[in-house]
Amino acid sequence: MPLSPRGDGPAGSLVLVHGDEPFLIDRAVAQLVSGWRAGLTNPMNDEVYRAPAGLDDLRLSLATPAFLDDHRVILVWDPPACLAAGRRPADAPRLVQALEARDPSTAVCLAVHSQVPATNPVLVHTRRAGEVRALARPRGRGLDAHLDSELRARGLHLPSAARPRLRAIAAVDLGQLDQEMEKLSVAAGPEGRLDAGTADALIADGGRSEIYHLTDAIVEHPELALRHLADLDRRRAAPAALLVASLGRWLRELVQLHARVARGMPFDRAAAGRPPWMAAKLERQVRQTDPDALAGALEQLADLDWAIRTGEVEPQLGLQAFVAGLTGGGAAPQPAG
Repeated sequence: MPLSPRGDGPAGSLVLVHGDEPFLIDRAVAQLVSGWRAGLTNPMNDEVYRAPAGLDDLRLSLATPAFLDDHRVILVWDPPACLAAGRRPADAPRLVQALEARDPSTAVCLAVHSQVPATNPVLVHTRRAGEVRALARPRGRGLDAHLDSELRARGLHLPSAARPRLRAIAAVDLGQLDQEMEKLSVAAGPEGRLDAGTADALIADGGRSEIYHLTDAIVEHPELALRHLADLDRRRAAPAALLVASLGRWLRELVQLHARVARGMPFDRAAAGRPPWMAAKLERQVRQTDPDALAGALEQLADLDWAIRTGEVEPQLGLQAFVAGLTGGGAAPQPAG
């Protein structure tokens, strides 16, 4: 197989995927790397690094030639050299040196869940030696264009009344939009058409979609969590009972995933059966939380549920206090150490 240093094929490819929309990053990386992995027979030629603090192991892997296959695949998630926070001055130049010394048979994907500055040495090197893909969260007309693209990709022809609901979901969570599209595609069948009643029954209501925004913010953007809760209350998008149930389901899921990972189960198996966008999001949240803190929060939520049902606590005030307790000081249930 001829080498392809511009990222057009596996051997020698170098691609940096970055941006402010996690779902788009995760999907683009999954599509790219799955193509690269096609045909690999030796598992040693397929390696994944997650936020590597040191570069010694990665440098050695980059320099290792493929064995029994014509190329190797290395996926590096969120290398510190590409992040604004926690980066040391020498990180980026050292990663560039490691990339420059990589074996010609090695294909590398750098995946970053944030915008990498144009002046970052890693981005500058990748643009010169490979390919840079910047994926920003669509807004305004870009959101409409994204929705149109998703509908075309699935061959869906929906009633006009369905569009505002899908757009509202897209404005909150593109991963949730993807899940709704998959559900609609199955129901629409080969012709890709649904009547208004069926589409309305299948598309999740906006309140449930926005609850995802709240739970995501508790871990990933705690300073925004109370604002999302207030928005849900102001627009009456979700009753208190639904919020309590949704928060409880989310906390239990994270606790269960923590337990499976602690027993040595790989995360892809621990999260089996979930859509890829949801599994990726849950994996990030598991890495950022402490299981004991989550279990404690689940007990507090059970007490709050009882207090709301018996009238001891006004629902919205109780939920505000609960979310504030989780995110006080800008920190959701954080990992120990």
